[in-house]
Amino acid sequence: MSPPPLPLPTSSPENWPGCTAQDLTGDFDHSGRATLGDAVHIADARLEYGSTMVNPIACLDGDFDQDNYFTLNDAAFVAEAQFGKVQLPWE
Repeated sequence: MSPPPLPLPTSSPENWPGCTAQDLTGDFDHSGRATLGDAVHIADARLEYGSTMVNPIACLDGDFDQDNYFTLNDAAFVAEAQFGKVQLPWE
């Protein structure tokens, strides 16, 4: 069973440079809904970044836990947000 969709954020993409309206709903892979696949998308992007040194995540540069680094912990943070355990920065 999929988690319920996240409520629409009160912020707009203009307040979060690099983020799209879909990002602000937790849909980082732009599949049309927020799922655990979005956390996998962030994890894959971090692994790509480690190989290419080019960050493929524009929204907050992938730093969703706001520790000033884009790490695999950011993917775990996104997964926790999908289950309502933490809130993404704009929530």
